[in-house]
Amino acid sequence: MTKTFYISGRGNTSGVLQSIMRFFMLGIALIASVFIFMASAAVAVFVVVGIVLLGLIVFSILWLRAKILGKPIVPTAEMFSRDSFATDFDGSDLHTNEGSNKNRENGPILDAHKTPEGWSVDAD
Repeated sequence: MTKTFYISGRGNTSGVLQSIMRFFMLGIALIASVFIFMASAAVAVFVVVGIVLLGLIVFSILWLRAKILGKPIVPTAEMFSRDSFATDFDGSDLHTNEGSNKNRENGPILDAHKTPEGWSVDAD
């Protein structure tokens, strides 16, 4: 049978010294881990504060630009405007048929509108 020796020593001859050293090493490890945790938390706080400041700077620039130019910060998109389609390409008014007789030659002008029963189309 062979004798096995451990790194920590053999037997109970160094039990008290071993316990004291283990206590100090655990204390040093605890202090180091708390320091690393606090350092990483500080870095995270600086990153979050930087992102918030960058967002505020961008928002204030866009807000100032909107105030100077008189436009909204984010432009609103519209599908279409009835007034934008009120005149034909040749300048005649689609609603009154003034201008050319091009629309009368092609047939009546249809006006679709939404009703409670659904969509309805009326001819002028």
